[in-house]
Amino acid sequence: TFKEQNPSVISHIDAADWADLIIVAPATANVIGKLANGIADDMLTTTLLAATAPVWIAPAMNVHMYDHPAVKRNISVL
Repeated sequence: TFKEQNPSVISHIDAADWADLIIVAPATANVIGKLANGIADDMLTTTLLAATAPVWIAPAMNVHMYDHPAVKRNISVL
């Protein structure tokens, strides 16, 4: 869980509801993998799973990592 300063406000839900657009930049291979597989274990990924706004992903990694089949698969899922 996250330590909430105001217990009546759930931070990741509040952020997800507030956003009109979410841009994830840089999006690492790790973050892309989490999102593609529905893993929500930190503020970023829980916010993204709760978001109804469009989410733009800007991959940022070494070219060899980007070319890895697992990363390609995860990007195609998104």
